[in-house]
Amino acid sequence: MNKREKKPIQHIDIYPFLYIPERKEEEIDLYELWLILKKRLKLILGTFIGFLIIAVIYIIITPPVYKTEASIYPLLEQEKTSLSALAGTLGISLPTSKTITVEAILKSNTVKEEVIKKLNLMPVLFSSQWDNRTKTWKDPEKAPTILDGIKKLDKLIFISTDKKTGVITISVEFPKDPKMTYVIAKTLLEETNKILNEKSWSLAKQYRIFVENQLKDAIKKLKLLEKLYKDFLAGKLKEVPIIIDLSLLKSNENTTLSVNPKKIQELKKELNQIKTLTVQNQNLPNYQFNLQKLQMQMDFMINLLNYLAQQYEAAKAQEIKENITFQVIDPPYIPDKREPYKPKKALILAVAGVSGLFLGIFLAFFREWLENARRQRGEQV
Repeated sequence: MNKREKKPIQHIDIYPFLYIPERKEEEIDLYELWLILKKRLKLILGTFIGFLIIAVIYIIITPPVYKTEASIYPLLEQEKTSLSALAGTLGISLPTSKTITVEAILKSNTVKEEVIKKLNLMPVLFSSQWDNRTKTWKDPEKAPTILDGIKKLDKLIFISTDKKTGVITISVEFPKDPKMTYVIAKTLLEETNKILNEKSWSLAKQYRIFVENQLKDAIKKLKLLEKLYKDFLAGKLKEVPIIIDLSLLKSNENTTLSVNPKKIQELKKELNQIKTLTVQNQNLPNYQFNLQKLQMQMDFMINLLNYLAQQYEAAKAQEIKENITFQVIDPPYIPDKREPYKPKKALILAVAGVSGLFLGIFLAFFREWLENARRQRGEQV
C-alpha cells in the first residue's frame, strides 16, 4: 500500500486584490532627544541663569514691604428692653437706633483722613516729593492733596469679613518701615472706635440725654420751691402756686445746671432744713393750707429727683457699655524686619528658575527644528 506523501496545506488568499500595508508605530526616540538637549546645553543653561539674574536684580531693587494683621469682632447691638420699659414709665417712647457698621467705618475716607493727619503721613506717603531738609514740598504747585493721600493709603489697607463668623480682618502693608505698618493698623482701630462712638446714637444714649434734661428741670423746680418757701416764711408770699411746669421761671434764668449727685444731696439737705424752721401764725388755716401745699410739692420733687438720679446713673453705665463697639481678637504686631512680606524671595527665585529652564528647553528644540527645516529645504533646492 503506497503511502501518500502529506503535502503542506497551502493558504489561498481569497482577496488578492487587497493590499494591507504593515503598520509601524511611531515612537519617540528618547536618546535622540537627549542628544538634542546635550547639543543645546549652553542655550538652556544661559536661559536658566539669565532668568535667575533678572529675579535677583528685581529682589535687590524692590523695596521690602512689611505686613501686619489684626482681627476684631463687632459687638452686636442688643435690644435694651429694660431701658424701653423705664422710658415708658416716664411717658416717653424712644426711637430705634440706627447702627453704623464697623466695616463701613474702617473702609471710609473719614477714618483714613484722620489716620493721615494724626500720623502726619503725607511726607511719608509721598517721600519722593518731600524735601526733608527744608520740610516742604519740592514743587508746591504739584504738592499732593489729602485726597491723594487717602487714595494711596487705601491701596495699603485691606479689609475682609468672614460672613460665617462675622470676624473682620484688617491687613496693612507698608514699604521699608515695619514699625510704621504697626502704627497705621493700631491708629486705624483707635480712630474707628472714636468715630463709631461719636456717630452712634444708641438707645442708652438717647435715654441718658432725656433723663439728664429731666434732672435739670427737677433741680430748677426745687430751686424755685426753695425760694418760694423762704418768701412764704418771711411773709412775702401769701398764696403758694402749684408748680406744674417751668413757666414760673424767669426767661433770663441760667438753665445750665450740673447733674452732680453731690449737688443733689446738698440741695435736698438745704430744703429739709428749711422745712424744719419755726414760723409764726401757725394757727391760721390759710397759712397751714399753703404750708402743706409747699411741703407736698417738695416731697414729690425730692422723690422724683431720687428716681431720676438713679435712672441717670443706670443710663450712663449702659452707655459706657455700648461705647465698646468691637472686641480685638488679634491685635496688630510689629513685623520682623528680617522677613518682609514682599518681595517673596524664595517664590520669585523658584518661579524664575522653572520658567527659565522650560523656556531654555523649548528654545533648544525650536532651534533644532529650525536647522533641520533649513537643511531639508537646502537639499530640495
